[in-house]
Amino acid sequence: MKKRFSIFKRVLCTCLMLCTCLAALPLSAAAADDAPNGTELVNHYNRRSPNAKIAVNPGDVVYVGPSICWSSTTFLKAHNGSSTINIAPGTAGVQKVDTFGYYDIYAYTVPEGVTSVSGCDDKRLYPYVYMITINQKLTKKNFNEYWEKENPQFLNACGQAFEPKTDLSLYGRSALFLGDSITHASRDDSTRYHSWAGRIGDLNNMDYVNAAVDGASISAVKALDKQFITQLNANKNRQFDYVIIWGGINDAWVGANLGTIGTQT
Repeated sequence: MKKRFSIFKRVLCTCLMLCTCLAALPLSAAAADDAPNGTELVNHYNRRSPNAKIAVNPGDVVYVGPSICWSSTTFLKAHNGSSTINIAPGTAGVQKVDTFGYYDIYAYTVPEGVTSVSGCDDKRLYPYVYMITINQKLTKKNFNEYWEKENPQFLNACGQAFEPKTDLSLYGRSALFLGDSITHASRDDSTRYHSWAGRIGDLNNMDYVNAAVDGASISAVKALDKQFITQLNANKNRQFDYVIIWGGINDAWVGANLGTIGTQT
């Protein structure tokens, strides 16, 4: 009888220990996802020391953001001994996990051989503050909550916690953007941001066309395919709430005559 009772107690204790461990798992996961704290956030002033290396192990998940990146732009560096691997949104093991309008948060799963990671020197990619966390899920929600508690002035300087603001006079409307390279912005990611025109259109949920062409002119000083009138004619069969024009630099560079100033009566 004593032997049976002893076995029963062992089984009972084992079950209790298992239940305790299982119960703790969701709490740990919730803490990792939603409650970052100062000891878990790594190098969140990374722009002050972008080359500082952070030790990692294979299988770790490195979260970086907010940052502006496109498919081939390096936002993180992985180090394997003396070699450095540039990590971009298109790199294997990378996925976007959250967005701040056109600022994003990326997750990078560390492969075998990588021993440390560091930030990127290109300050254009990041707002004033950003974070790198290891196995600590970073989201817009907990990023904002952390900085609101830690130092709200950083969020205010970055534009109200990076929340995109919509203009009700533009929201849901349609627009045609005409212009030169400043509007076309060929070095921007034309499939996603498409310069300031695309940012205005995306943030306001607009039906828009960016018809701008690099080197275009308002006058006839450039070839016909480089003139604003061609951009306008290509879209003349569509109706738009707004036609927004930016140009004149390419005309001014060659001293083109845009007309004369008259007196309105």
